[in-house]
Amino acid sequence: MKAESARFSFRHPRTGEWAHNLAHSLQEESWGTYLQPSWDYLRNHQDLLLQVAEVGFGRGFNIAELLRRARLDMPQKSWQISAFEPQPEGLEPWGEKPDFLADWLPWWGQASGFHESIEDRWKLQIHTATGQQAEIWPRRSLHLILLDLFSPGRHPEQWKEPLFENLSAAALPGAQLTSYSCARLVRDRLQRRGWETQILRAQGQRDTLHAVFHPERSTGHVRINP
Repeated sequence: MKAESARFSFRHPRTGEWAHNLAHSLQEESWGTYLQPSWDYLRNHQDLLLQVAEVGFGRGFNIAELLRRARLDMPQKSWQISAFEPQPEGLEPWGEKPDFLADWLPWWGQASGFHESIEDRWKLQIHTATGQQAEIWPRRSLHLILLDLFSPGRHPEQWKEPLFENLSAAALPGAQLTSYSCARLVRDRLQRRGWETQILRAQGQRDTLHAVFHPERSTGHVRINP
């Protein structure tokens, strides 16, 4: 698993930090860290169109796993996805598409622009931008946010405001958020914006942050997009 993860992951050129946990396969990490904690919420939600945002899209493994599982587990749902990847050039070279990615994923080799699959009921807009750019976040409509950035301790610039203001302004009441980072800084900033946070622990896996949005609990300013 480590060899596969290292082959398709990438390291930050300044800190040497890997974008994925090399102890697990990419699919295992996407499912266990980012998708499983919110899966029942998505599957049981009354809305047939579910909206998702990912900050730190990379090569799109988390979204690929979401769409693969959703096609099998909730085929009646449609998906509208916004993604933020400020440095797509850092992902090059892409190389050959891994075997576990289905042939119908058209963004392989291009982490920017608009992609859609009518038959598989999804649309994906990949922004070459950071999560701090408020004008390109969707209006208050998100059901799920995947927060997949490098660590806040070594990459504080990726976590600076107005990131938390933006994601909170875009989230629906009850929306879910997942992240591999359980840092106090992340939890505190989420809690001030009305997110109820918990750290999920499972044997053999790294901890996962799971949060649920309750805007009425916010103690800070949450901008409402017009």
